[in-house]
Amino acid sequence: GGSEDSSGRIDIELASPKQNLADAVQGLESAGAVILGLGASRSPAAADRTFYVRVLAPDLTPLAELLRKKGYAVRAVHPPQAA
Repeated sequence: GGSEDSSGRIDIELASPKQNLADAVQGLESAGAVILGLGASRSPAAADRTFYVRVLAPDLTPLAELLRKKGYAVRAVHPPQAA
């Protein structure tokens, strides 16, 4: 099966001091995404409030939109690699 290939990554930046990663994760989970992992972005250009979330979902676009609506800055969306 190709189920292990269906994880993608969303890079987000916390745009305001009131935001936190837990709220972003909760929003993604309530939308049906399975969170596989998360961490701080390694990019030297990234602010210290930039994170990536690895998710198991067939389509990342609605998840990115959800985060934008919640006020997060979506820096990049890396869709699942086609098998």
